[in-house]
Amino acid sequence: MAKDTQLSVLKKVLDTAPHAFLIFDESGCCLHGNSASRDLLGYTHQEMQGISAETLFPALFSLGNSEWGEGVWLATLDNESLAMTKQGGLIPIRVSASKLKQNSPQYFAFYV
Repeated sequence: MAKDTQLSVLKKVLDTAPHAFLIFDESGCCLHGNSASRDLLGYTHQEMQGISAETLFPALFSLGNSEWGEGVWLATLDNESLAMTKQGGLIPIRVSASKLKQNSPQYFAFYV
């Protein structure tokens, strides 16, 4: 199965989940947020595409992790944090992250 097809199938599966899931690329840009994440954070599907992890999870970057990547990923293994809604409010969340490595590029999945 081609990588684009695998990602497409993953997105469809995550869209049926009742919990918030987000997929970020290796530069920290959101590739997909399922409907639960969009409802939680107040974004439309189009607005969620390309939004940065730092915009959605500013508290993770204030932990001394100034750049997206391994440090931020390690800080989110299973942590309480804050997420920023579209309206600018901060909401408490519990976040877990997984690496979805498909050789290259590398993806990160967040379960909120």
